[in-house]
Amino acid sequence: MWLIFQLFVANAAPVDRIAAVVNSDVITLSEVYDAGAQFIINDVLDVKQRRADELKVLDSLITQKLIKQELLRIGMQVTEEELERSIADIARSNKLSVEQLRGEIRKSGMGWEQYQDQLKASIRQMKFNQVVLQPRISIQEDALLDRYQRTIANTPTKTKMAIIFFATPKGLSKAEQIASFQEKYDRMTARLEKSEDVLSVSKEFDESAFSGDMGILADNSLREDLNSYAFNTPIGVLSEAACDVTGCFFFYPIAKEQGDVSSFEELRPKLLEAYYSERFELEQRKWAEQAKRRATIEILLQDSI
Repeated sequence: MWLIFQLFVANAAPVDRIAAVVNSDVITLSEVYDAGAQFIINDVLDVKQRRADELKVLDSLITQKLIKQELLRIGMQVTEEELERSIADIARSNKLSVEQLRGEIRKSGMGWEQYQDQLKASIRQMKFNQVVLQPRISIQEDALLDRYQRTIANTPTKTKMAIIFFATPKGLSKAEQIASFQEKYDRMTARLEKSEDVLSVSKEFDESAFSGDMGILADNSLREDLNSYAFNTPIGVLSEAACDVTGCFFFYPIAKEQGDVSSFEELRPKLLEAYYSERFELEQRKWAEQAKRRATIEILLQDSI
């Protein structure tokens, strides 16, 4: 598919075309493909869908162009010094020299100028967030507390678990496996029905390495084929048989408990990061809608397919 895409790009646009004009600034079709090739490639053979994909990428580029224009208006353009410092930081964090970083970028198939343009866009977005969007955002403690409560609610629980494993000869069907230990199973369940301590019963009958006691397990932490039997069985109920070639497992969930949860103050930095990320996205959409209404924008991409 990638070869087809490259051939399409090479043959479809031998001369670059203007995709849009934003307040006299031009966005070209090649810029659309530089930014969205991986997105557009999925629909490269479907002409109408490909055009829809191109327009989605173009809309994002229009927003970026408006952000750039706004930062220029308030004197906050990205300087060469900032770009060089960012490149040096990236190289250092990856334990590379700048020249080595340049080589790695080339190996990835991206041109160095394109990489610099993307880095500039990232720096520009960071400045825009700090200078234009952040003043629009106030921290609402109730929203942070709600997010904290959702975090707690989504924290995986743990289960105190007993196990009984009956080993069986290889090559038997599940029904044959169960039949081979039916008498032991009946004796075991009769004792459980008399409310005998499950760990004592499981220790006596279990033939696994756990001696009947699996301790406290994070939910869904067993093998994929065993998880539903172990963790979807109600507390105080013996599970159905989960059989493999070695034998059959029976699980007995004894109790549930909440997983490890940090305090609100411990999680506050992460809660704030998620809160700001969500609000930045919302505020940028609102800002972009307003900016597009104020701007003079001409979309030329849809004029031809």
